[in-house]
Amino acid sequence: MKLKSKIILLLATVLLLYGGLYILNYNAAPKVKLIDAKYLPTETLKDLELESELIVKAVKVDEDNKVIVTTSSSDTNIKYEEPITLSTFKIEEIYYDETNTFQESDKIVVEEFAGYTRNSYTGRNTLIIPKEYTLTKQDHTYVLF
Repeated sequence: MKLKSKIILLLATVLLLYGGLYILNYNAAPKVKLIDAKYLPTETLKDLELESELIVKAVKVDEDNKVIVTTSSSDTNIKYEEPITLSTFKIEEIYYDETNTFQESDKIVVEEFAGYTRNSYTGRNTLIIPKEYTLTKQDHTYVLF
Protein backbone atom coordinates (compact mmCIF):
# COMPACT_ATOMS: atom_id res chain seq x y z
CA MET A 1 0.00 0.00 0.00
CA LYS A 2 2.85 2.38 0.75
CA LEU A 3 4.37 1.91 -2.72
CA LYS A 4 1.05 2.64 -4.41
CA SER A 5 0.61 5.81 -2.32
CA LYS A 6 4.14 6.99 -3.18
CA ILE A 7 3.52 6.46 -6.92
CA ILE A 8 0.24 8.41 -6.77
CA LEU A 9 1.92 11.21 -4.78
CA LEU A 10 4.79 11.34 -7.29
CA LEU A 11 2.40 11.51 -10.28
CA ALA A 12 0.32 14.22 -8.59
CA THR A 13 3.48 16.25 -7.89
CA VAL A 14 4.67 15.96 -11.50
CA LEU A 15 1.24 16.99 -12.82
CA LEU A 16 1.09 19.99 -10.46
CA LEU A 17 4.59 21.13 -11.46
CA TYR A 18 3.78 20.79 -15.17
CA GLY A 19 0.47 22.65 -14.70
CA GLY A 20 2.17 25.46 -12.81
CA LEU A 21 4.88 25.86 -15.44
CA TYR A 22 2.25 25.77 -18.20
CA ILE A 23 0.28 28.57 -16.54
CA LEU A 24 3.43 30.68 -16.03
CA ASN A 25 4.45 30.25 -19.69
CA TYR A 26 0.90 30.85 -20.92
CA ASN A 27 0.86 34.32 -19.39
CA ALA A 28 4.47 35.19 -20.23
CA ALA A 29 5.29 37.78 -22.87
CA PRO A 30 5.69 36.19 -26.30
CA LYS A 31 9.11 35.32 -27.58
CA VAL A 32 9.93 37.17 -30.84
CA LYS A 33 11.48 35.42 -33.83
CA LEU A 34 12.54 37.51 -36.84
CA ILE A 35 12.45 36.12 -40.38
CA ASP A 36 13.66 37.57 -43.70
CA ALA A 37 11.28 39.26 -46.12
CA LYS A 38 11.66 41.11 -49.41
CA TYR A 39 10.21 44.57 -49.93
CA LEU A 40 9.88 46.41 -53.21
CA PRO A 41 10.37 50.09 -52.44
CA THR A 42 9.05 52.71 -54.83
CA GLU A 43 10.96 55.85 -55.72
CA THR A 44 8.03 58.31 -55.86
CA LEU A 45 4.39 58.59 -54.92
CA LYS A 46 3.53 58.28 -58.62
CA ASP A 47 5.36 54.92 -58.71
CA LEU A 48 3.37 53.82 -55.67
CA GLU A 49 0.13 54.80 -57.41
CA LEU A 50 1.14 52.88 -60.55
CA GLU A 51 1.86 49.74 -58.51
CA SER A 52 -1.31 49.96 -56.37
CA GLU A 53 -4.99 49.46 -57.07
CA LEU A 54 -5.99 51.12 -53.83
CA ILE A 55 -4.39 53.66 -51.48
CA VAL A 56 -6.33 54.51 -48.31
CA LYS A 57 -6.03 55.82 -44.80
CA ALA A 58 -7.64 53.26 -42.49
CA VAL A 59 -7.87 52.34 -38.82
CA LYS A 60 -7.38 48.79 -37.59
CA VAL A 61 -10.58 47.55 -35.95
CA ASP A 62 -10.03 43.80 -35.56
CA GLU A 63 -7.54 40.96 -36.08
CA ASP A 64 -7.69 37.20 -36.37
CA ASN A 65 -4.52 35.15 -35.84
CA LYS A 66 -4.29 31.98 -37.92
CA VAL A 67 -1.64 29.30 -38.35
CA ILE A 68 -1.28 27.63 -41.73
CA VAL A 69 0.16 24.12 -41.39
CA THR A 70 2.12 22.86 -44.40
CA THR A 71 3.41 19.31 -44.81
CA SER A 72 6.90 18.84 -46.20
CA SER A 73 6.98 17.48 -49.75
CA SER A 74 9.99 15.28 -48.95
CA ASP A 75 8.81 13.88 -45.59
CA THR A 76 5.12 13.79 -44.64
CA ASN A 77 6.06 13.52 -40.95
CA ILE A 78 7.49 17.07 -41.03
CA LYS A 79 5.01 19.92 -40.72
CA TYR A 80 5.69 23.66 -40.84
CA GLU A 81 3.62 26.30 -39.08
CA GLU A 82 3.24 29.64 -40.85
CA PRO A 83 1.42 32.20 -38.72
CA ILE A 84 -0.56 34.99 -40.38
CA THR A 85 -2.74 37.76 -39.04
CA LEU A 86 -5.92 38.74 -40.85
CA SER A 87 -6.28 42.41 -39.92
CA THR A 88 -9.56 44.22 -40.56
CA PHE A 89 -9.34 47.95 -41.32
CA LYS A 90 -12.09 50.54 -41.63
CA ILE A 91 -11.41 53.05 -44.43
CA GLU A 92 -11.30 56.65 -43.25
CA GLU A 93 -10.10 58.32 -46.44
CA ILE A 94 -9.52 57.14 -50.03
CA TYR A 95 -6.51 58.61 -51.83
CA TYR A 96 -6.63 56.40 -54.92
CA ASP A 97 -9.07 53.70 -56.06
CA GLU A 98 -8.41 52.26 -59.50
CA THR A 99 -11.61 50.18 -59.45
CA ASN A 100 -13.92 52.85 -57.97
CA THR A 101 -15.55 50.18 -55.77
CA PHE A 102 -14.61 51.36 -52.27
CA GLN A 103 -16.24 53.96 -50.06
CA GLU A 104 -15.25 55.56 -46.80
CA SER A 105 -16.30 53.39 -43.82
CA ASP A 106 -15.94 50.18 -45.90
CA LYS A 107 -13.93 47.44 -44.21
CA ILE A 108 -11.02 45.65 -45.86
CA VAL A 109 -9.01 42.67 -44.65
CA VAL A 110 -5.23 42.69 -44.97
CA GLU A 111 -3.22 39.49 -44.62
CA GLU A 112 -0.08 40.20 -42.63
CA PHE A 113 2.64 37.58 -42.86
CA ALA A 114 3.33 37.74 -39.16
CA GLY A 115 1.54 36.28 -36.19
CA TYR A 116 1.62 34.16 -33.09
CA THR A 117 2.19 30.45 -32.64
CA ARG A 118 1.56 28.65 -29.36
CA ASN A 119 3.70 25.79 -28.11
CA SER A 120 1.17 23.13 -27.11
CA TYR A 121 3.49 21.68 -24.44
CA THR A 122 4.51 24.89 -22.66
CA GLY A 123 1.65 27.21 -23.64
CA ARG A 124 4.18 29.89 -24.60
CA ASN A 125 3.45 32.29 -27.47
CA THR A 126 6.05 33.07 -30.13
CA LEU A 127 5.66 36.05 -32.44
CA ILE A 128 6.96 35.20 -35.91
CA ILE A 129 7.62 38.41 -37.82
CA PRO A 130 9.70 39.50 -40.83
CA LYS A 131 12.72 41.68 -40.03
CA GLU A 132 12.07 45.41 -40.27
CA TYR A 133 8.30 44.83 -40.14
CA THR A 134 5.91 46.02 -37.47
CA LEU A 135 2.66 44.16 -36.95
CA THR A 136 -0.22 46.64 -37.10
CA LYS A 137 -1.91 47.56 -33.84
CA GLN A 138 -5.57 47.80 -32.89
CA ASP A 139 -7.10 51.33 -33.07
CA HIS A 140 -4.05 52.75 -34.93
CA THR A 141 -4.37 54.51 -38.30
CA TYR A 142 -2.30 53.44 -41.33
CA VAL A 143 -1.88 54.31 -44.99
CA LEU A 144 -2.52 51.06 -46.88
CA PHE A 145 -1.72 50.34 -50.50
